Amino acid sequence: MIESRTATGTPITMEYTLDPTKSPITIDVETVPVRGKKTRGLGVVEITNNRVVIALAKEGADRPKSVEEAEGVTVYYFQKAPPPPRTEFRIVALTVGKEEEAEKELNRLAKEGYELVSTTNPTAPDAKASVTTVHFILKRIVK
Repeated sequence: MIESRTATGTPITMEYTLDPTKSPITIDVETVPVRGKKTRGLGVVEITNNRVVIALAKEGADRPKSVEEAEGVTVYYFQKAPPPPRTEFRIVALTVGKEEEAEKELNRLAKEGYELVSTTNPTAPDAKASVTTVHFILKRIVK
């Protein structure tokens, strides 16, 4: 079921039935406006890679033979969108006495496209102890 709004803001519902056993694939679409009569259009569907093309004849007309544009046929083109980018985070701890290891890890992550987002305040085991660890928070966007 496809629900959409027309230019006038009136909601309509489109119910469709596909028959993938036919070549080309056939589609029957019933449009049900909130007010008014139900209409039925016949069409064909072509699926190629990430693209779907639907050719739909106007009400009462014969089913199109192909998805080519023609008189009295509305052609819809759909392209699958690429996945959205995702964000990855890494945390590197810099501990007193192990600075060289943290520096190597930070440099490696920088080469992989990570950028520094923030650092934590230095922490100490208790109020009397000296500062021992700083955390670096890095992120990158992966497409």
